[in-house]
Amino acid sequence: MVNAQQWLNEKFPAREDKEKVKKLEIRLNEPESNKISDQTYKFCGVTLEVIDCTNLNELSLNTNEKITSIEIHGCVNLLKINGLEQLLNLQNLHLWNQNPRLQTTFCQGNWKQELQGLRKVLLEEKARNEQILKELADTVLPNVTFDLSKLKQEIARLKLNELIPQARKEKSDLEQQIANAKNKVENSFKKIIDMLLETQKQIVGKNDPLVQAQLTGKLSAYLSMLEGNLSEQELQTLLNKKTELLQLEEQIAKLQQITSLNSAD
Repeated sequence: MVNAQQWLNEKFPAREDKEKVKKLEIRLNEPESNKISDQTYKFCGVTLEVIDCTNLNELSLNTNEKITSIEIHGCVNLLKINGLEQLLNLQNLHLWNQNPRLQTTFCQGNWKQELQGLRKVLLEEKARNEQILKELADTVLPNVTFDLSKLKQEIARLKLNELIPQARKEKSDLEQQIANAKNKVENSFKKIIDMLLETQKQIVGKNDPLVQAQLTGKLSAYLSMLEGNLSEQELQTLLNKKTELLQLEEQIAKLQQITSLNSAD
């Protein structure tokens, strides 16, 4: 078990290093580990006592036990804390000292009652949502005992029935537009159209900013090469149609994964 502040002090002993920390995620009931991703720091299996980290702007608490006391001070950029309502054993809460930007609905002198009220509201909302799901299940799967996984599978199946024909049409329309564009250019430029659309596909599929910047440079070069043969509107339409089709195919793939996983169960 690690202490979040102790871990920060060991990892970032200097104040200027500690200022790199933007977000903490406190997770219990998971294998103990420390994970770093960009400027988000995740602690799995931690205790939380005092957090003092100047540039911290978000704290997420994904647990419902073990934490009994929280004291946060000197976090001048801290905007919000997520998950306080999950801390069922919380006895002491000190948030109101030197955290000028922190947005909380809890008053210092009445936080326990207000936290209990929030928990009650969330439980009532959860009950309403469960009732809505059961009513939806009765509509989609009548005469079948409520089963969330089966409901997700059936909704995914219905959505696939709608999206697959749409994707076929989108693909056919795009292929026709590509053919029309190639008919307007010389043979030497037809391959450039293919390379343009392949680069757009790579851009849509990449989240790395550096890789995206490199691909965007390639895309701009291909656009410049084609500008003398196709209008800016024609080129942008091709790119938009390609993006829409890729997004649609990605959505279909996710839905097919849901149906296949549930079928395997």
